[in-house]
Amino acid sequence: MADYKDSLKKFQKSLKALEEQKKLYDEESLGPPHKYSDSVKDALVQRFEVCFDCFWKYLKVYLEKSAVKNIGSSPKEVLKKSVESDLLPHPLQKWHDYHDLRNSTSHDYNEKKALSVIEGAGTFVADAIKIYEKLKGEKWG
Repeated sequence: MADYKDSLKKFQKSLKALEEQKKLYDEESLGPPHKYSDSVKDALVQRFEVCFDCFWKYLKVYLEKSAVKNIGSSPKEVLKKSVESDLLPHPLQKWHDYHDLRNSTSHDYNEKKALSVIEGAGTFVADAIKIYEKLKGEKWG
């Protein structure tokens, strides 16, 4: 079993970075185009990918620590078991949609896919914070 504290720390750090990058992107999108716009957008997509990976891996370690059996090793298996164990508040499909968003840009990056990820990143941040607060038992931030 992976180290719980290490997994939690990686999830916290990646979620904080994603949250900050989303705020930066939102602030920049309110003003005139900036020469760094593509870099900010690309960084947001990358941080979403990293955060989602840390998120599902943290869920896996949490389930293992809770002695849940037959968790599986893929993100979709872990998400399914997390829904079945009442760790995730939304229907399973919503979490599968986040997983699909994560994979959409890792193999074939284009503007349309990047904008889909950016749109989903804001919702993911809010949902991931709720999960953090639920599992950790403390307020985010």
